[in-house]
Amino acid sequence: MPEATATLSIVRFDDETILAVEHAGRQYAVIKPICDRHGLNWSAQRTRITQDPVLKEGVAMIAIPTAGGMQAMLCLQIELVNGWLFGIDSRKVAPKAREGIILYQRKCYAALHAHFHPSAAAGAVKPEAVEADVTLLPLQDKFRLFDRVFRAWGPVTAQLMWHKLGLPTVPSMFHEPSQGSLFKTKAVDMHFDGSEWTVN
Repeated sequence: MPEATATLSIVRFDDETILAVEHAGRQYAVIKPICDRHGLNWSAQRTRITQDPVLKEGVAMIAIPTAGGMQAMLCLQIELVNGWLFGIDSRKVAPKAREGIILYQRKCYAALHAHFHPSAAAGAVKPEAVEADVTLLPLQDKFRLFDRVFRAWGPVTAQLMWHKLGLPTVPSMFHEPSQGSLFKTKAVDMHFDGSEWTVN
C-alpha cells in the first residue's frame, strides 16, 4: 500500500536529473518519468523490474503528487537504478536517447572491469592519452562531443574540451574562473501539499 505523502527531490544521476522520493528512510527513483524520457515501453519495463529477482527487492509503490492528484507509482531504490539501466536493450530505446544509453552502458562495462580487475585498470590507457585531431570535426559534432564530455566528466573537463575543439571564446571565459560554477546542479527539495508545490 502506498504511503500517504511523499517528499520529492530532483537529484543528479549520471548525466541527467531524476525525480526521487524519500520512503521508509531510503531514497527511491520514480521510474516512469525515466522511461518516458528515454522512449522506453513503460509496461515492459515495469514487468522487467517487478520480475527481476534483484530489482524487485528494491521496489515500492509510493503515492506521488501529480497534476491529477496523488497517484501510486512504481519506484526503485536509487542504488539499483544503475543495474536497471545497464540491462536495458538499447535497440528498444528512442533514437534520440539511444546514444546516451549506450554511452552510459559503456561506462558501466568499464566500471565493472575496473572493479574486478584493478591491476588491469591501473595499466590501461587513459582517455586523455589518446590523441585525435578533433578540430577537424564538423561544428555540430564538436558541440555534441562537448555536451557528452560535460555530462560525463563535468564543467572543468568540458571547459578544457571546449578549447581543444577550437570553439569560439569570449574574454570572460579567461578572466572569470568561477564561470564554470554556473553549470553545476544541486538537489532541490520539493513538497506537494495536495494543491501546490513548494521548493525549499
